[in-house]
Amino acid sequence: MRENGLPELAFGAGISTGEVISGRIGSYSGRLDFTVIGDHVNLAARLESMSHFDESSHILIDTATCEAVSHICKTLSHGEIKVKGKSLPVKTYEIIF
Repeated sequence: MRENGLPELAFGAGISTGEVISGRIGSYSGRLDFTVIGDHVNLAARLESMSHFDESSHILIDTATCEAVSHICKTLSHGEIKVKGKSLPVKTYEIIF
C-alpha cells in the first residue's frame, strides 16, 4: 500500500483457546443478540488490547493456542504478561507472519 501512496494498515488480535459459553441473550420480544462469554473470551480481549504496542500488526495468543498452531506457523514468545482479572501472569506468544 505504501508503494501506491496509501497509508499502511495495522491491526491487532488476541486469541485464546478453550471452552466458552455461547448463545442468545435478551428477549424474543425485545433485543436478542448472540454472544460468547467466559474466561477465554476475556483473555482474548485482554490480549487484543495488548497487541497494539507499536505501529505494526500483531496477533497475540496464549499457550493453548500456541500449542495448537505451532505446526502451521511460527511463534515468538513474549514471556509472561500480567493480565487484568488473572492472579498469575499469562505466558503469551506472537504469531509471526
